[in-house]
Amino acid sequence: MMLRRRGSVVVCAALLLIVFLCAASFAAPLKTEIVSPQMYPAMVGGRTVPMPDQAVSGQVIAGLAPGATEQQLQQLLAATGATFKSRIEGTSLVVLSLPNGMSVLDGVRLLSGRSPLDFVEPDRVRYLLGSPNDTLYAQQYHLPLIAAEAGWDVQQGAASMVVAVVDSGYDPDHEDLVDRYWQNASEAGGTAGVDDDGNGFVDDIAGWDFWQNDNDPDAHPADGETYDSGAVSHGTHCAGIIGASTNNSLGVAGIDWNCRIMPVRVFGPEGSSSDSVIIQGFQYAVANGADVINLSCGGGYSEAYTAPIAAAHAAGIVVVASAGNESWTFTSERWTWMSPVCNDGPNIGVDNNVIGVAATDSSDMAAGFTNTDDSGYRFVDVSAPGVQILSTYYYDPTLAGNDVPYGLMSGTSMAAPVVSGLAALVKAQFGAYNAADVINQIRVTTDDISSQNPLTARQLGTGRVNAAAALGLDVPPAPVTSLQARDTVGDEGGSITVSWRASEDDGKDVVGYTLLRAGESSMIPNTPGSFSQLAQLPPGTEMYIDAPVPDDTPYWYQVATLDASNSVLSAVAGPAMARDDLAPDPITNLVAMDTQADSGGSITVSWFGYTGPSDLAEFRLYREGASFTNVADLEPLAVLAPDDAMRYIDRTTVDGTEYWYAVTAVDDADNENQEVTAAGPAISSPNFSFSYPAGLSIISLGATPSDPNLRDIDDILGLDAQGQANLAYWDAAANQYVLWSDTPGSAVFAQQLGRSWWLKSPQPIVVNISGQAPPVGDVQRQVIAGWNQLGNPFPSAIDFSITEVTGIGQGTPVSLSASNELGYTRDYAWGYDSRTNSYRLIAGLDLPFATKTLDKGRGALFLARRPATLLLKRPVMPTASAQEQAASFEGWALRLVAQAQEMADTDNFLGVCAAPDAVSGIVSPLRPDADLDLYFVRPAADGGRMATDFVAPEGVREWEVRVACAVPQTTVRLSWPDLSELPGDIRPMLVDNATGRTIYLRTSTGYSYDVGDEPSERSFTIRIADAAGALAINTLSAGAAGGGGQIVYALSQDASVGVEVLNIAGITVRRIFTERAQSAGPQQVTWDGRNAAGSSVPAGTYLIRVTARSDDGQQVSAIRSLQLGR
Repeated sequence: MMLRRRGSVVVCAALLLIVFLCAASFAAPLKTEIVSPQMYPAMVGGRTVPMPDQAVSGQVIAGLAPGATEQQLQQLLAATGATFKSRIEGTSLVVLSLPNGMSVLDGVRLLSGRSPLDFVEPDRVRYLLGSPNDTLYAQQYHLPLIAAEAGWDVQQGAASMVVAVVDSGYDPDHEDLVDRYWQNASEAGGTAGVDDDGNGFVDDIAGWDFWQNDNDPDAHPADGETYDSGAVSHGTHCAGIIGASTNNSLGVAGIDWNCRIMPVRVFGPEGSSSDSVIIQGFQYAVANGADVINLSCGGGYSEAYTAPIAAAHAAGIVVVASAGNESWTFTSERWTWMSPVCNDGPNIGVDNNVIGVAATDSSDMAAGFTNTDDSGYRFVDVSAPGVQILSTYYYDPTLAGNDVPYGLMSGTSMAAPVVSGLAALVKAQFGAYNAADVINQIRVTTDDISSQNPLTARQLGTGRVNAAAALGLDVPPAPVTSLQARDTVGDEGGSITVSWRASEDDGKDVVGYTLLRAGESSMIPNTPGSFSQLAQLPPGTEMYIDAPVPDDTPYWYQVATLDASNSVLSAVAGPAMARDDLAPDPITNLVAMDTQADSGGSITVSWFGYTGPSDLAEFRLYREGASFTNVADLEPLAVLAPDDAMRYIDRTTVDGTEYWYAVTAVDDADNENQEVTAAGPAISSPNFSFSYPAGLSIISLGATPSDPNLRDIDDILGLDAQGQANLAYWDAAANQYVLWSDTPGSAVFAQQLGRSWWLKSPQPIVVNISGQAPPVGDVQRQVIAGWNQLGNPFPSAIDFSITEVTGIGQGTPVSLSASNELGYTRDYAWGYDSRTNSYRLIAGLDLPFATKTLDKGRGALFLARRPATLLLKRPVMPTASAQEQAASFEGWALRLVAQAQEMADTDNFLGVCAAPDAVSGIVSPLRPDADLDLYFVRPAADGGRMATDFVAPEGVREWEVRVACAVPQTTVRLSWPDLSELPGDIRPMLVDNATGRTIYLRTSTGYSYDVGDEPSERSFTIRIADAAGALAINTLSAGAAGGGGQIVYALSQDASVGVEVLNIAGITVRRIFTERAQSAGPQQVTWDGRNAAGSSVPAGTYLIRVTARSDDGQQVSAIRSLQLGR
């Protein structure tokens, strides 16, 4: 049934719309005091302001314990000085006056916990609820939104139904309410001045005013009384929402057309009251026949409301309360609760004696001001429209602010009477329902508004109320919305995707959907023809793909929403046409990198392994100077056929410039995925390769990588912090090694031309990099006093001997030799031989035992006495001046080698030369691992341990040698691998000073000793003697005699001698004697012709070998043949 309203009243331009903010007083006539720091919003003069938590001064409200007697109460009052003020009829509540001057909180503390009181609370001031609203004219959208029109077709309310509005009073003469007010029949037909019905209230014909304690609940302020216009209209507005006269061609419509409104005034003209007054008004409504009680008020939680509401609920009265407008959320914590909405009963979570109402707007979205419920206790049961609600105002043309009969208000105060009016309709429709049944019926028939309120869905009760559903009407389901039909994205044509938003009733009584389709009308182009069923779909469906359909053919679609007995059509969507719009898959494996093994100027782009669709037509390659993600506005650099290799070499690049590339695949419908992931930056540059052996080595890098991510040597080598490889750098300033494993981010591991590092790796490493060669010219390397790690800065070997030194005050660069003479640097460096695990001497001098070359990718340790700058020369043929600088070596040198486990010290030299000072005193650096060092003991000019020690031809030929081994419990072996340079007329000997043992170098290849439990040093002496003192076997002869042989020889000095007989095959036949001491001079030995077994040997040729060993370690032997006959 449709309403017939006089539109001029609602939209008349002369109507002054008032946005009522459900007010509270800023100057209440009550004498009050603040009882907590809590603030509550209250409407004052049309705006919301925060108001403190106040209570009536000088009194408290208390609940009497079950079984309490008047005598017990009097005893308590006598003991505390409090006095009895009043009792709220029908309850166990009493109002007690406090001793003069006592604060409310002190009074609560004084009386709490004393018999016979169950509880004691402040008699709090309550405020009419409200929230700001700035919109203008609006009609009563809330009625169609809650399906009131459909509900009125089955129930318009009953005149016997009484709804009490416990509020700010009423307008007794309002044109849209005057016929709707309840009258107390007993008093109306009774005697004036007499309580005809014996209810304790004389002549309460139209209700009662508990604010002024008289029988006129008229909200009009007394002459001269301060008032708030919103507060004055509050009760009248709620009454109009519930039951304004409807279908009367006047004003607004109420929800219940026939119920009676019982006005109970408990709020004053400024919008405030106390709990004791409100509860008295509530009890009046209960006692005088109210079926529904509307409480559009709120504030801090008070237990005083619980028992009265529970009693009303038990009596079948439906109590409706507004949730409040503080944008607050109720939780399980008691301090978050408010009254009366949270006074559901003594058994919290079980009882549900109040139907709490949150506010929503015209779009079913939660009002910004509404309180919500996350307690789990059903404090908020349902939601209802409470924003911009048009209803009746208290109307008095002479009363400022109340001079229009209708206006807008917002608040949960407006949502609650929506539900109160509905509760009256439900009670009339279902006469046997008690209060719990009515609450449940309203709760279970709401509309789900979760999708509109994703953040607060479960905090708004069961949903927004639906009047038609609550009254048992079979309401047609809401149609689907947002219907769309479009080509299916990302396919090769042949399908159309239809989507919609499910009916709001999906999940309730919707049983399914029917999808309808129409082609183009044959009569009227671009319009749909006849619709026919395409698919029957279950509830919850929100999408359907229509396939197969021909491409480029228009279709229109419509969805019918079905319940058990209704079918509701949606709007039409279309036309939609299918087309091939599936672009080939994006190319995600694109690689762009500098072309390898070239001299620069090109970048190779590849996408090997990409699998395209069957209709692949071409590849398009794009290039930009910065990263990009879309090629819609770009021109391709190249277009490639699908059968071309998935590789392209861009030969138009400029070395050192960054480029980004992307490749797209395009099908025969010109579909191209224009969103790309560019590969880059790629930089063309010359390419270099460096290889480093397994084990320990000193490495350098003779190029600068183009990749900005390859700035540290560990990144260039691809080292993993968890791996076994490690780096070390000798920090000359700190005089210690810096390990990469300890400080991986240290600046000393940054790649620099001319810098080197120790590398220890379990396997060989090959580095192939794109980069820049060193700039034209020489490379400078700064050095400071001490050992400096320098590296070959070029991609090929360099001649270290032509290195020059500058920055030493000489004006022009000088040679290493000159710098050495000036006392700035030494003229040698130490490389490292990974094969022998030993230092290798690199010298500027022309030494037969040193190299001049610093190999590609290798480094060395260089000793400086003062700060200087080395000029590492670009590889060229040595200059004439450099050749002139190289002094020739005149003399001989003996190399000594020490070895232990994997360590070795191979480059140690002693000898005789014409210019010994030029080659002596070369010192070697420390290794970064365990140390093994053979060195000569003689004061060195630079300190440290000398690796070379030479004397003049006429000098003393004796050297002290020490071997330092830092590895305990190991064997050290000394050797002298090459004696070919030694003159033949000298005798080289090694003396172990620890044991006194002498080794003759010419007859021994080495000497070994064991290191004890601690690292140690061992001392040796090398002596060079003249050949005149050499051991020799002279004039050896052998002849047959007496069946055997006569052997004659002469010794040059005393020696230990052995004589043996061998057959012609070299096999020993008889040892005549061994280790026999013999003096210098001639010797004669006889052989009896027998073998070792004592048997005579046969005739033939035999060999006689004589061996002699002197005390100084010399050992010689001589052999002669002997012809034996029989």
